[in-house]
Amino acid sequence: MLSFRFIWAAFTTLYEVDKYIFLNFLLNGGANIPLASIYYIGSAIELHKEVIKFAETSSDCSKMVNSIEFQRLEWSMPKFSSRVKLIRQKEYIKGENQHIFLKYETSNVHNSNLVFYIFIWKEVKAETIHRFRIQKLIRAY
Repeated sequence: MLSFRFIWAAFTTLYEVDKYIFLNFLLNGGANIPLASIYYIGSAIELHKEVIKFAETSSDCSKMVNSIEFQRLEWSMPKFSSRVKLIRQKEYIKGENQHIFLKYETSNVHNSNLVFYIFIWKEVKAETIHRFRIQKLIRAY
């Protein structure tokens, strides 16, 4: 059986067809992969919106990569459903610019014990985000 500790991928161009193949792998083929880190996906293809929707609405998230991170982005800030709650916000200075770190929590509609943390890093004045991560967690009571 093939096993990975993590996947690292960098794209200069990601075509629409490739987008769905790659997204399908992250959401349905990554059960044994704890982390996927993806760099340099252009602003035309914003995968984070589809990943959030899948996490919240899928009846089976068991094959989803546990932690999916996109870096070096110019994506728009996602519009969240009412299920998403802001749980942490912290401003910091990086270089000469003021940045903000945001941490959100949401859960799956079919399984409230299946929780997802959404992390976003962006410049305070910018309308786009430069880093996005979603992390799957099964809450034990």
